[in-house]
Amino acid sequence: MTKLRFLVVAIWFTVCGSASAGVIYAFTESGSNVVGDLSGSINTTGLTLGSCIKTGIGINPAGGLFSGPDGSCSEITGAVAAQSWGPGALTLADGTTGDLFALAFVNVVLPDGYASGTALSGTLTFLGATFASLGITPGSHLYTLANRDTVTISFGPTLVPEPATLALLGIGLAGFGFARRKQ
Repeated sequence: MTKLRFLVVAIWFTVCGSASAGVIYAFTESGSNVVGDLSGSINTTGLTLGSCIKTGIGINPAGGLFSGPDGSCSEITGAVAAQSWGPGALTLADGTTGDLFALAFVNVVLPDGYASGTALSGTLTFLGATFASLGITPGSHLYTLANRDTVTISFGPTLVPEPATLALLGIGLAGFGFARRKQ
């Protein structure tokens, strides 16, 4: 029983200790629209933030670029590697709510004066659009910042497990493996 407790604790610290809060921007086709929902937070500890002024609200799948509301912002430069999400060109959004957030090639853009770990939320809406009409290939893309925090962009029903879910899965698998070993 002591070995099982040690194993469970080790897995818990391994999974939870290395997991970051991170940001998830999940885009879905909702009726005849494409809607992106922002949730999570960014740990800016150890990252260099510079000032910027962001203009434009939209998405450019070929350039790995999207942006929410306009305004003054802070930018983490050189934080991520640009990825393409499909062949689509720049399409302007029809609406946005909530916090300013953007991926701009290799930069993450946050609201000006953003405090590390503060919750971010918002939406980005494209009316009368589909992934195909925007030139988006469904899937999930993970960006890792220099401090190991993450930004996940998903297009479609791709599920992104949260750190707590991964921890529970690890504990369950460890318990199953231990039970099988005792037989």
